[in-house]
Amino acid sequence: MKLEIVRINEINISEKNKVDKFILDVNTNGEFITTIEYLEYHPVDRFIDKSIIIKDLDSGSIKCVMMAASTKENKDIIVSHPGTTFSGLIFNRKTKVCEIEEMLEVIETYYRDQCVKIIFKNIPSCYCSQPNDDTGYALMKKNYMYGYTALANIIDLTNIKNEVEIFEIYTSKRRNQVKKPIKKNEFELAKLETIDEIIWKNMNQNLSDKYDTRTTHTFAEISELQKKISEKYYSLCSKIK
Repeated sequence: MKLEIVRINEINISEKNKVDKFILDVNTNGEFITTIEYLEYHPVDRFIDKSIIIKDLDSGSIKCVMMAASTKENKDIIVSHPGTTFSGLIFNRKTKVCEIEEMLEVIETYYRDQCVKIIFKNIPSCYCSQPNDDTGYALMKKNYMYGYTALANIIDLTNIKNEVEIFEIYTSKRRNQVKKPIKKNEFELAKLETIDEIIWKNMNQNLSDKYDTRTTHTFAEISELQKKISEKYYSLCSKIK
């Protein structure tokens, strides 16, 4: 392959839309939290953007996307991506391991003078319809070290047929807690003002009292994200799985 790197912060809106379409395509390992549209809800001065596209020089097609950035506190460390739970390398699922290794070589060469460390927050295999660890294997061959893991609880709902089977997943105590408001029809869509004045305020108070911290994002940032995640966006995401 003849590969070239294009910086995402240098392309126009139309090209960014094409990148997001590639990320959300059913044939890639991308997720909505790895799209440009999602990540751009962060304030522009929060991260130093280092995101790149790897293109095939002959066809001009996108071969890989790496959403990445460094922080003001750690400018010499590039993370894929500090603004989301995971990102890693995003590519077509038919990409061969040897091609991933070749793209990693191009990525390392590109970032070599910009950092002292690259951290890949790989996309968990549980998000893939056909799980594999091609990226992990390629990184291991290049002597990357395993850094950390996060505790996750994944419930596969693929074969759930009805409400009864859904409730069988719950413990008896939790099942009763969920059924109670359903029977009383106590659900309602909370307005943004209510969330800001009550829910967000109480959440931050609890975090402060118990852990001496606050929410990662401000209410204004979450409100902006809500505006970005439109019905169109949800329909694109639903095509992935």
